[in-house]
Amino acid sequence: MEQTVEHRVIHLIARTQEIAPEAIDLDQSIDQVVPSSLDLVNFFFDLEDEFDLDIRNDIGKEKTIREIAIDIKELIAKKN
Repeated sequence: MEQTVEHRVIHLIARTQEIAPEAIDLDQSIDQVVPSSLDLVNFFFDLEDEFDLDIRNDIGKEKTIREIAIDIKELIAKKN
């Protein structure tokens, strides 16, 4: 079964922040679950690796996890 973008983003956050995926809500802002600026930068690098995208200039840091997943889907569609 293929994982959704949302699922992959949540699990990436859970893995890097050492929190349970169940504790992460799609409507939380990313800075609520990745509060450190350095961790946030690393998270965006991890997203790039996870999805094989260049996203640094395309995804804002003041978004919800759901909005980030939507942005990633749009970038994937543009890439394909």
